[in-house]
Amino acid sequence: MSMCDEVVLLPSAARTATANSARIDNVTGATGIAIYLDVTAVAATPNLSAVTVQVPVGDAWHPIYTFGSLTIATTGVRAFCIHPGAASAASWTAAPLQGPLPRSFRVSVTHDDVDAITYSLRAEMLP
Repeated sequence: MSMCDEVVLLPSAARTATANSARIDNVTGATGIAIYLDVTAVAATPNLSAVTVQVPVGDAWHPIYTFGSLTIATTGVRAFCIHPGAASAASWTAAPLQGPLPRSFRVSVTHDDVDAITYSLRAEMLP
């Protein structure tokens, strides 16, 4: 994987519960990540409340960066950024978080209820 490569974290699917990506190994030494949540369909009144980057510690996953206080119940693309030099911009869904990207991580999307919401999650590794 080279810098700025796109990684599919979660393929498009209808989901009704919190979803976690597979473990991603940052073998290129990317310092940051741009995460794109593409919501394409909603049923009833679903809501996604957080996008979290987690790191493995022993046999468990622990959050290190959380984009919370989100209300995502409609279609559209949302963008999130973690980078040591991240700056606010109108294009980010939530304020970017400043800090380094860990060597190994996964991304979790938290659901508030069991109503179906169809989305995909992809990321770009940033130099």
